[in-house]
Amino acid sequence: MADLIELEADDLAAMLCSRVCHDLINPVGAVNNGLQTLADPAQASMADFAREMVANAAQQAQAKLEYARLAFGASSMAGTEFDTRECERVGQILFAIEKADLEWTLPPMFL
Repeated sequence: MADLIELEADDLAAMLCSRVCHDLINPVGAVNNGLQTLADPAQASMADFAREMVANAAQQAQAKLEYARLAFGASSMAGTEFDTRECERVGQILFAIEKADLEWTLPPMFL
């Protein structure tokens, strides 16, 4: 069995922030690239593709932020109940952008 790692609060916070930043850097970069393409008159033929790229990247960023908020935010504090319907909603959003399917079988309840 692996040894437990003890983390100070600031180390844990730094790791969580690093994780969120890592998850967001690609979709935010894609939004930036798409907007630059839309702003360049020389690339007008790429406008439809750029709009689609921006929309997809924004959806990815939103899904990852909603997951991070649920997993690491106030809802994960001790004494706070999780509504499984909210967990399913966020899971469905997150899995919609991934190459996997989510079969949710947990009934609605508070955990």
